[in-house]
Amino acid sequence: MDKIRRYIENAELRTAVAEGNQKIISGHAAVFNQEIKLNYFREKIDSKAFDKTDMSDVFLFVNHKPLVPLARSKAGNANSTMTLSIDEKGLAIRAVLDIEGNSESKKLYSAIQRGDISGMSFAFTVESEEWSDLESDYPLRTIKSISKIFEVSVVTYPAYDQTDVSARNNEEEILKAAKEKYPPLSQKLNNYREKIKIIGGMKI
Repeated sequence: MDKIRRYIENAELRTAVAEGNQKIISGHAAVFNQEIKLNYFREKIDSKAFDKTDMSDVFLFVNHKPLVPLARSKAGNANSTMTLSIDEKGLAIRAVLDIEGNSESKKLYSAIQRGDISGMSFAFTVESEEWSDLESDYPLRTIKSISKIFEVSVVTYPAYDQTDVSARNNEEEILKAAKEKYPPLSQKLNNYREKIKIIGGMKI
């Protein structure tokens, strides 16, 4: 599946100072079982969605701009500057920022400390999903398993990003594929009737 992004407006972003005067930010990039309203459907993430997720190399950006990463979580690297973990709420992040050597890190730390930025997002691919209310105008998609996480971002306008044209097109394609894969009961019944007609040579 294609890489997609999802946003939460209240990521519970916090700042802290650790041993050695390290500047830390923490928060949640994803939350379990919280319905979000997209353009074509509702969506939530199952509490077991991250059980088998590949999180071996994940970057931290601001507003998904892939310039210089502000932190990185890399499997097997003792010097990783970010850790990802799954807790009872969702996908938690903790990143050490270099506010002395990176001006963008300094700005981000200050903005979070002041409460000016509160949203987060993550980019990922879906392994499996379930749909309900597909015959309604606003069905529900439950993400059951996430294949891979590519990056997490602190975002300024999380709600605005969902209205992006490319995001709308992506959602429309996802819903179209689901309706083709899981046709409504009425269509299944019609198909079944057609098969009976062909096999039995009789009209219903």
